[in-house]
Amino acid sequence: RQIVAEKIGSAQERLPQGMRPHIAPISSIMGQVMHIGIESVHGKTAPIDLRTFADWVVRQRLLTVPGVAQVVTMGGGRKQFQVLVNPDLMLQYGVSLHDVEQAVRASNSNATGGYLERAGNELLVRALGRIKTVNDLKAVVVKAREDRPVVLGQVARVVEGAQLKRGDAAVNGKPAVLVVVSKQPGADTRRLTEDVLSAIESISQSLPADVRITPDLYQQKTFIDLSISNVIEALRDGVLLVIIVLFLFLLNVRVTFITLTAIPLSIMITAIVFQVLGMSINTPPRIFSV
Repeated sequence: RQIVAEKIGSAQERLPQGMRPHIAPISSIMGQVMHIGIESVHGKTAPIDLRTFADWVVRQRLLTVPGVAQVVTMGGGRKQFQVLVNPDLMLQYGVSLHDVEQAVRASNSNATGGYLERAGNELLVRALGRIKTVNDLKAVVVKAREDRPVVLGQVARVVEGAQLKRGDAAVNGKPAVLVVVSKQPGADTRRLTEDVLSAIESISQSLPADVRITPDLYQQKTFIDLSISNVIEALRDGVLLVIIVLFLFLLNVRVTFITLTAIPLSIMITAIVFQVLGMSINTPPRIFSV
């Protein structure tokens, strides 16, 4: 990953303007341990507000759980400021679409202004230009016309809206937000699931009355527990069959008992090796994995 990051940094200047490559966390489809649904119980909370809650509350909290590699949110619609230009007003004020784009792009940034020395201390000077509200965006100067500034609100309508959807999510047929939690390589799925559930429980204590979190849409832990249960059941039935077959063949209780001690002894030795080597029961396809 370090070598790839270095190569991307050296190639950044040759990429088209506005392109920012990102290196995704180390995970795979088998690393998806949970699917969590966030929905409005009575439909009073808009899907865009559910997505904002998922992005800035749920996702940020789950990323702090040890063993979580990635948290992806889907559905609801990500909130953004939308500039809906008026061609007639643009023509009237002599403003082009390029002027609007450049003004918006240049206005949404912070800048440094050096430092100020006072009483032996250095105070950093910063110009805060980040757009926070619709009114801030409306006040952006697009062009000066006859020594008078033309602001964005004079040539366009600025509203809050949702980004263009490339997918959507639903829970029980209702619009919702889906949160997908992926684990880091080597993380214990069962323990990680319990930690994520604890984090969700802490979030649920301060939820709005109309919002509900459903953490059991999909849990890989369920399949792992089922696999373990099947293995235990198979071991139980196998031990009983072995006892019956050995006794029928040997017809000697003492010899049968001595032979049967090999089964729990091998299981105990396997458990000790697992403990020493740090192995655990992680995934359904490969029950025993490092």
